[in-house]
Amino acid sequence: MTVESTDLFVGPASAPRQLVRVTISVPRSEQAWVRITGPLIRTPEPVRVAGGPDEVVAEVGVVFSAPVTAGTACPATVLVAPVSGAPPFAWDVTVTVAETGWTMWMVSHFHYDPVWWNTQAGFTETWLDLPGAQAKRMPFQLSAFDLVRAHLDAARTDEDYRFVLAEVDYLKPHWDAFPHDRHDLRRFLREGRIEIVGGKNRGIISELDVSIRSCSPDRRSWSTSTAR
Repeated sequence: MTVESTDLFVGPASAPRQLVRVTISVPRSEQAWVRITGPLIRTPEPVRVAGGPDEVVAEVGVVFSAPVTAGTACPATVLVAPVSGAPPFAWDVTVTVAETGWTMWMVSHFHYDPVWWNTQAGFTETWLDLPGAQAKRMPFQLSAFDLVRAHLDAARTDEDYRFVLAEVDYLKPHWDAFPHDRHDLRRFLREGRIEIVGGKNRGIISELDVSIRSCSPDRRSWSTSTAR
């Protein structure tokens, strides 16, 4: 049996529970409840695991009953109690307190990456919008215009929708080809619903972020970008 203290939390912001990952390798004759208890730690909602001989992992949400500092190692006991009420398995462990208060914001974004199925210029040709053009492509092959349009349409119908546009060298052709979209592009920028970011792609600096570059086995470059 092993225990991993994570920096992940579940539950509402007003009552977060730190996730502790418990790997149980002992055979279980029936389903069992897993909880963690100790002088400063408790489990509001035990986790139910299946019976059987195979190893299982339970992610147990715990809270601390007294103010503790992040990084503090708290003694605790993991209890794996059969649902029938039979005596539980018990292990003495240590749980490390993680810092709460972090919020992750998921911002919708897409990466054009066109050259793998067309040229850079071909990716922004207006013929791609003609009826029947999609029949010449695979279902997942969409033009730059399709992608920008999808985000704009979502923003028009949902006032809370916000998104990021990367690689402005592909946004300019859309601006030129579809002047009727310019009003909404300007409006969403003013309202803070569009953020334009960029980076370094295939040696051309067209964005405003920092890229860590590497090379894949097929010699195509990829980048991990951190927006500033």
